[in-house]
Amino acid sequence: MSLLLFYILIFLLSVIQTSAGVGVLVLGTPTLLIMKFNLLEAINILLPISIFTSLLNLIYFKSNKKKLKITDEKNIAKIFFVYCLPGVFVGTILIYYLNSFFKDFKILISVLILFSIFLKNTYKQSLIEVRDIFKKTFIAAIGALHGLTNSGGSLLTLFVLSFGKNRNTVSSRYNITLFYFSLGVVQYFFFYLAFYKSGVISFNNFSISLIIVFFGCVIGNLISKFIDKKIFNILIDALAFLAATSLLIF
Repeated sequence: MSLLLFYILIFLLSVIQTSAGVGVLVLGTPTLLIMKFNLLEAINILLPISIFTSLLNLIYFKSNKKKLKITDEKNIAKIFFVYCLPGVFVGTILIYYLNSFFKDFKILISVLILFSIFLKNTYKQSLIEVRDIFKKTFIAAIGALHGLTNSGGSLLTLFVLSFGKNRNTVSSRYNITLFYFSLGVVQYFFFYLAFYKSGVISFNNFSISLIIVFFGCVIGNLISKFIDKKIFNILIDALAFLAATSLLIF
């Protein structure tokens, strides 16, 4: 991949995640795999971008909290640390041990993305009404799959936010961003500990990427004021479906 194409991809992913709350991992992971990156390279590239995108948007939300009438979902942190965090740790351990035996994660990632799209669009309301004990079990399992594939963030967001009472669009974006930031930091911490001696961890072109993400976040927040979030969700689902099916074909 040329550097120009790489930077364009980073810009577009940061714009999409800023506007809709998700995008960098669920779209970026299959895209990089299609472009012949391996999964560890994709995780190394995308997680810092996702973390920085979420951090910039959290700063934006915090600085405009009263104006935007944002409501915190306090129980999200508890659900994350008690149920999701152990799952992400298990998934990272699995990828550490399975990576040398199972080089091609494309099928698993594709199936997980397609399954996420199907559940989100067909059974979203039903999932919200599922008993909490089952949702917590799903969160732990999906956390493990996310640590293993880098592509379970959409499902995790759906289940974690289903515990909340908040239905305000801006507040939902804030809480999704907060969750994604926490998820990214923890996942990258585990990933770094597991692979820092392997030569996988690299920060090439990192400073330029962060500058591009900054402008992507600015554009994304401007776009979110004029384009309905539902439109962006449809766009993300369509792009994710295209990326996931392309993984199966190529």
